[in-house]
Amino acid sequence: MSGPDDVFDRVRRSNPVDESRLAPRQAGAAARLRTRPQRIRAPWYGRVAGVATVTATFLVIGGLLAFAVPRGDAPDAGVPSLDGAGAPRTPLAPSPVSTGGSSTVEPEPAPPVAVTTPETTIAAEPEVIPDEVGAATGPRAPAPDPATSAPAPSSVPPSASDAAGIPGEFSVLRRPHTATDAPPKMVLDIARNADPARIRRARASDPPLFVVPNGKELCLVATPGGFACGPGGDVVPGPIVMSNLCVLRHPGHVEIVGLVPDEVRAVEVRTSTGESIPVTIANNVFALLIPKLPRADRIVFTLSSGRVMETGSGVPIDIGEEGC
Repeated sequence: MSGPDDVFDRVRRSNPVDESRLAPRQAGAAARLRTRPQRIRAPWYGRVAGVATVTATFLVIGGLLAFAVPRGDAPDAGVPSLDGAGAPRTPLAPSPVSTGGSSTVEPEPAPPVAVTTPETTIAAEPEVIPDEVGAATGPRAPAPDPATSAPAPSSVPPSASDAAGIPGEFSVLRRPHTATDAPPKMVLDIARNADPARIRRARASDPPLFVVPNGKELCLVATPGGFACGPGGDVVPGPIVMSNLCVLRHPGHVEIVGLVPDEVRAVEVRTSTGESIPVTIANNVFALLIPKLPRADRIVFTLSSGRVMETGSGVPIDIGEEGC
């Protein structure tokens, strides 16, 4: 037998229980339990019905109070509404009424503007400009005086193209066609859409240059050499420029050629050292043979209107003196 069982057995033997005295007590307790009234618990739906009844009662009372108490935004007729200082309150303007589409607000009349003349003073009504939905936008600002307003200076970006463009008029294309204008096969192979009768030779030699209308383009072709094209039409973006970095007949030099409209009256090439070299224009073309160094950096075009346009020369920065 374990230790706890041994202890319990010794306690039970030392304190014997009198069964004859315990039985009447148990019988009396059972009798009292049978005669005590039992609490009857209501089912769950009974409790829910009680809560719903109380809630509905509060809602009804609250609704009656809301309709019985007068609202602050509807004062009694004949009783002036006062503000916090005791002065009569000015009624607000009515809000726009929606008709299913856009709303319309009647503008308040603007105060008259006094116009002073040497003889008298006349009160003139300001001009009211309606916007797209019919609302007033206020008086129109006075137009600037052309006599005192100076035009803003025209700035040309450092590019051959210009937002305004240049009139695409070339006198070399307006002169009659001659036998010397007959293009070689190289020119026809480059400009396959060109009409040979519209081609003009603009430079006879060193190098020969041809102006070629080719569909919607206008091309400048050097023989031998290369070609460059740009948009044609009544207005052109700017001059057409190309450069030859390997001139076999003149080692150590580069050749820059270009096609300019009649509007261009002067061309100059600016080197990397800041030197300006003027270039002659003949038959709407120009050609310049210069040493590779100092490097040709920019080409500046001056128009008859005084406007100045610039473009790159096409000569790379790392060009050397020797080789192609």
